Amino acid sequence: MFICEAKWAHDHDTIRKALDPQLFGYLNVHDTSAVLLVLMRQKDFAGACATYQEVLERVDGYQGTVPGPVDGWPLLEFLRDDRRVTVCAAFIHLPVPGSPGGE
Repeated sequence: MFICEAKWAHDHDTIRKALDPQLFGYLNVHDTSAVLLVLMRQKDFAGACATYQEVLERVDGYQGTVPGPVDGWPLLEFLRDDRRVTVCAAFIHLPVPGSPGGE
């Protein structure tokens, strides 16, 4: 089963809660991976990615991070209910049209 949660990155709490309890709440005992699609309009996209990755790494059960198959989409490992769950943090930059970096 493919499990993905998408959230606009307006603040730290929104992203933290998108992972736990929301995304983790969708997982059943057989699920070992999921995607958190983080949509961002921030001008400093690289800085926002780093900040939101740190927010995710502070969630209970965090075990470590490895580079993902897509540059800039890290794989975060969590221990949940005695099983390892890998979450791909897919950071997507969608600047406001007409803004620097927007169309």
